[in-house]
Amino acid sequence: MKRTEADFETIYHATYPVLSRYLFRKTRRFEDAQDLLQEIYFAFYRLYLKEESTIENPQAYLLRMAEHELGRYYQGKSQFNIVDFDSEDNPIEMVADDVDLDTEVLNHLSTELIWQEIQRMDEPVLSILIARFRFDLDYPEIAELFAMPVTTIKSKVYKAINQLKQKFNK
Repeated sequence: MKRTEADFETIYHATYPVLSRYLFRKTRRFEDAQDLLQEIYFAFYRLYLKEESTIENPQAYLLRMAEHELGRYYQGKSQFNIVDFDSEDNPIEMVADDVDLDTEVLNHLSTELIWQEIQRMDEPVLSILIARFRFDLDYPEIAELFAMPVTTIKSKVYKAINQLKQKFNK
């Protein structure tokens, strides 16, 4: 059976929340978790599309890959591959025809403005917001991760959201 990119995307969307939470908990750094996720999914993608590979449980396989990447991460020997486009690959041609670029650009710009404002917040608040909204951790999980009471975590999130609302509802 030939595997397709759509099969990979299904696996990606099904495993991303679990894998991203796991890596964020282990690294406690958003950027490092993102880098590790990229490496893991890139390696998995290459392996998955090979017809001779047998992967019965993709989530278990990806978590195992994450453990190996974390080992390299903690040893300080993480190496990140850069994808080079072949001369015949044009990134613009890879965009689907049905994509509404105007809407995509506006959404991206709005997200960038909000993200820039969030990055100006104090480090603990920034990390808590990332844990809550990027990695979808619940308040008790975040409280355990940062060794703070749940009420403190909730208070910091609500204050940050109110600051953002005031900033962008002018």
